[in-house]
Amino acid sequence: MGWPIRVLCYPTGDEECVLRRERILRDAGVVELLSEGPYEIDGFKVLGRGHSAVVVAALLRSGDVAAAKILRADSKRDDLMLECSLLKKGIPITPKPLYCFPELIIMELIRGIPLKMLQRRITDCDTAVLTALKVIGAAHYLDRVGINHKELSDPTNHVFITVDGRVKILDLETASVGHGCNVCRILSWVIMRSHMLEPCTEGRKLSIEVLQPQLRRYKGGDRSAILPIMRHLNAIKQNA
Repeated sequence: MGWPIRVLCYPTGDEECVLRRERILRDAGVVELLSEGPYEIDGFKVLGRGHSAVVVAALLRSGDVAAAKILRADSKRDDLMLECSLLKKGIPITPKPLYCFPELIIMELIRGIPLKMLQRRITDCDTAVLTALKVIGAAHYLDRVGINHKELSDPTNHVFITVDGRVKILDLETASVGHGCNVCRILSWVIMRSHMLEPCTEGRKLSIEVLQPQLRRYKGGDRSAILPIMRHLNAIKQNA
């Protein structure tokens, strides 16, 4: 089979790099990289193309399709091992890694819709609030296990809702271990920058200041403060 050379070692296509990564992929049980996704590299479709890695659909020997995250040849990152560790830590909210190597990760392929597209389709208050609560709940899980995502101030391309309604948070490239406030970032986006709560009369009037006391407690380490935050948002639906 012909491997997409420029994809394997984007953007250089260095021969030594390509041969090495071909071996790694075969050792991981990958039999083919599939042209699938919204982006293209030399006519080959990929799932994602970021500053440090390319994500490609990969057919496994088992017949399953996974996602292969491949370090760019010009990446400033040394390897993907920290990201792999964080993915394991974040299960079930993060994609499950299947094989981890310094230069690539084979992981669960998420089938679903990004929050960017989903929020445009929400037309009723019940769905709006339920979606917001589910996404905030996922961010809370990452806070509890000690993953600071850092990119959730605009979660539209990092948060997916799967075909069976679960929330998955992707792209842990800049994430770190330690105390952060993913909930704060998501909540600020929901209230101040998204259109998610527009179908709710009370949601249009809600400001982040209303929840500041609870958010201060939460950021200070009192994770139980998530409960009044969730109750407050749920009340919007009941008052719609």
